Amino acid sequence: MYRDTPWFKTAMAAALGLLLPACSSETGAGNPPGEASGPSRDPVVASGDTATAWFGADSTGKPLAVPRWVVRSGSLVPGTTDTVAIVFAIEPGWHMYWRGRNDSGLYPDVRLTLPQGFEAGEILWPAPHRKISPGNILDHVYTGHAVLVLPVRVPLSAAPGSRVTFEASMDWMVCRGACIPESGTLSAALPVGPAPESHPSTPDAAVLTGALARLPRPLPSELGLHMEWRDRVLDIRLDEAEALAFYPGTACSNLADPIRDAASESGRLALEFAKSKDPEIRVRGVLEVRFAGRIGPSRFYQLALTGPASG
Repeated sequence: MYRDTPWFKTAMAAALGLLLPACSSETGAGNPPGEASGPSRDPVVASGDTATAWFGADSTGKPLAVPRWVVRSGSLVPGTTDTVAIVFAIEPGWHMYWRGRNDSGLYPDVRLTLPQGFEAGEILWPAPHRKISPGNILDHVYTGHAVLVLPVRVPLSAAPGSRVTFEASMDWMVCRGACIPESGTLSAALPVGPAPESHPSTPDAAVLTGALARLPRPLPSELGLHMEWRDRVLDIRLDEAEALAFYPGTACSNLADPIRDAASESGRLALEFAKSKDPEIRVRGVLEVRFAGRIGPSRFYQLALTGPASG
């Protein structure tokens, strides 16, 4: 089915060791998240989840990362935009990849099939963690769970009391020393109806709440962030921060040494970009800020700006 796709061929190369493995200790600024953006609503797992991994499963036939659908509210409310997520439960010791710059792995590829009238926005990717492996290999990964957040517009015509089928055909990669590509189709019948006033706490509530807290927000002007270019170096300074980290996105220009430059146990980063023939430097990614003396998780912000020619 997916064996002829570029994703699968690259994943097979990784599985055969043609890409460098990702294994070693994690580093980076920030603590695990513990707060959500928006009103608190416990999610529920959709009933009838089915997933079949046709490649890469372990000897029992179970994928090393098992996906399931999770709905933030108890039902999809007609005429609203709800939050739905694909949550991968990752085997201990293994990891998956963020949609950004990685040296040794591929982020999940997702193809959605939604009911008629339902509209999905772009997948939102919570901020990852840095992982440095022997050989100066830097990846941005998820451990424990990988949560792909999906805003979904529910049509007014959706009938309360009914169920609608959401389906995702996916390829993903799980790594621990070596990388194993897995694939499958996940489908579930999600309920349509009024939002309940409350839900019982579930393990998925904490997982989704944590993921939502790690979604990058627009950079507020009142944050007090100072940015200045010195040739190919972008100086970032925030006096109130005790640690900063930058996670470069897929559209970001190449950093000269991201292991050295992209994380700091202080309120300053000096991002040096590699020489290039491109007419400009594109800074695209996520900035993590851990504030000095503040109890609670890090904050995450979208960083998008353009610098002078890098040649």
